Amino acid sequence: MKSIPKLTSEVWSCLNKKRKKSLIFVSLLMILASLSEAFSIGAVLPFLAILTAPEKIFENPLATPFINFFEIETPAELLLPSTIIFSLAALSSGFIRLLLLWVQTKVSWTIGADFTVKAYEKTLYQPYISHISRNSSEILEGTVKARELIGTIIQPTLTIVGSLIITLVVLSVLFAINAVVTFSAFVGIATIYLCILKVTRNKINKNSKIIAVQQNKLTKAIQEGLGGIRDVIIDRSQKFYKTIYSDAFHPYRISSASNQFVSNSPRFGIEALGIVLIATLAYFLTVKNGIIDNESSSQIQNNEFFSAIPILGTLALGAQRLLPLLQQLFAAFNTIRSHRASIEDALELLNQPLPVDYEKNNLSKISFKKNIKLKNLYFKYNKHLPWIFENINLTIPKGTKVGFIGKTGSGKSTFLDLTMGLLQPNRGDLLIDDININNNNSFSWQSHLSHVPQDIYLADTSIAENIALGVPDKLVDLDKVYKAAEDAEISDYIKKLPFGYDTLIGERGVKLSGGQKQRIGIARAFYKKSSVIVLDEATSALDNETENVVIQSIEKLGDELTVLIVTHRVSTLKFCDLIFQIENGRINHIEDYKELEKNL
Repeated sequence: MKSIPKLTSEVWSCLNKKRKKSLIFVSLLMILASLSEAFSIGAVLPFLAILTAPEKIFENPLATPFINFFEIETPAELLLPSTIIFSLAALSSGFIRLLLLWVQTKVSWTIGADFTVKAYEKTLYQPYISHISRNSSEILEGTVKARELIGTIIQPTLTIVGSLIITLVVLSVLFAINAVVTFSAFVGIATIYLCILKVTRNKINKNSKIIAVQQNKLTKAIQEGLGGIRDVIIDRSQKFYKTIYSDAFHPYRISSASNQFVSNSPRFGIEALGIVLIATLAYFLTVKNGIIDNESSSQIQNNEFFSAIPILGTLALGAQRLLPLLQQLFAAFNTIRSHRASIEDALELLNQPLPVDYEKNNLSKISFKKNIKLKNLYFKYNKHLPWIFENINLTIPKGTKVGFIGKTGSGKSTFLDLTMGLLQPNRGDLLIDDININNNNSFSWQSHLSHVPQDIYLADTSIAENIALGVPDKLVDLDKVYKAAEDAEISDYIKKLPFGYDTLIGERGVKLSGGQKQRIGIARAFYKKSSVIVLDEATSALDNETENVVIQSIEKLGDELTVLIVTHRVSTLKFCDLIFQIENGRINHIEDYKELEKNL
């Protein structure tokens, strides 16, 4: 796995300029917070000194400006202004720390939002081949991990930086008070944390990988169980999917709990150690200054006892501020270690390449006036699989209605994907009016296309929104929606519904029949008014009469409309100008529909 500095560097490179400036501002605020913390701790020493031995303040040359400014003449007059200044220092420090927390939280969540949107956007823009090569649960979990970068690296990193800055400043103050004790305490505590980091390193890395893998399995288990809920209920296989989920969650739980324990456990020992150090310091200061008589331990020898109180109090307060900072630093560092594998998964999505022209709103459309041509085309999904198509040469003139038929698994849908520019040939070319289509200009060619698959995707929105899918609500042309529904022979059904075109159809169109879904998919193609309609088994759920009406509607759209249709139903090919049979990686031309009927 990548080192934490490497991961942090990659996350930084994924930030835009505005977010980088925000983090620089947070860093400056951290410095201000550390200075205020140092001032509040430093103010303890003179405040306690005034409380215990105010008369000695007049002997200190550093206190002269303060005394002159407030025109103080007696020790008693020192108490009120020193209390006010000490209180203001404490309140200012608390306010700045609170402000830092608010800004830090807001910035980290903003960055997290940027990352998850960016990961989702880049995933949407990936070539079709990358989508069909990956399990959807991996992509879904990857976008979740991108969102969780807030808690796995952004906030922990900010905590580490902030804790380091404040720790260094607090240590500087404590060093100025008593360098030997501060150095000894810091080295002792740091050594304990470093030992824990070293001992748990392999375990944390192992747990990190387990967490990343099991997160994907959990998402996959949910998708598969709920995605096929009809069969799950019929087959009574709930226990099977529950077991899959449970088996994935068990190692996830164990690994997460183990990492959390390692992150939080040092605190209790370190806090106890801090108390022991303060007690030890009090003992040595007492002995060193001869505060306790060797012969009578209960009798105060001199006033040195009161001189030690300010030092003890300041060091105790410093330790009280310092120990939580060190624990936060350790816990934040351990959080990043615990999620390194998940962070790498999220960065993989964030670093996906985007098409060169993806941000251009007005793409120069590829003209389609003559033909679609496949020239010496070869295709297979990867180098380990056999060729699906070999040396395909085919020309489809504009305005032609073309039918493709073949056995299941012969490559009909793959052929359509190649023709639509969703898949790129391994060799050979897809030419539109002699322009080669590739990943950089496929968007322009696809603007001519409407695709109607066998399995229509329907969103959990209204019928009107599904017909105009991808169009913002305010821009939906309802007249076009009504006309598209009429041409797809579904308007009569929609009008009978209680809410008409505003009827919600449920997730994936669960409230519609298969034929109704397909007609909405066909209406969607009509709404787009594309110059090419691709029907991939799109009429398979329609009865013959409805199919004939839909096909007649397609023919009415004009002679300029090019139609590519894949079907198992031979009767569907009656209206086609050209018919091809796909078989054994070849595309064979069939003279006409009568010849096809004769061969079948």
